[in-house]
Amino acid sequence: MSRTKGDELSTTSVNVHVKSSFIKRVNYNKQSRNLIVTFTNSKYIFEDVPASEATELLMSDGSSGEIFNRKIKGKYNSFKV
Repeated sequence: MSRTKGDELSTTSVNVHVKSSFIKRVNYNKQSRNLIVTFTNSKYIFEDVPASEATELLMSDGSSGEIFNRKIKGKYNSFKV
């Protein structure tokens, strides 16, 4: 299935493996706007992340780590789980 950056998340919750050396998995829940990122050694929840930001991270053809660092890290409340 081909996707473009303009595609929106069509389900309530999306859980995918991503291309990154330090991120193993990303889960996004549209209703809560929580982005759950599983790193190689930890897991964090980022709160109130817009669907557009999550979509870019989830559907990246390049390095998800670069997108995470540029768009998510340090910009949203987060906590370790």
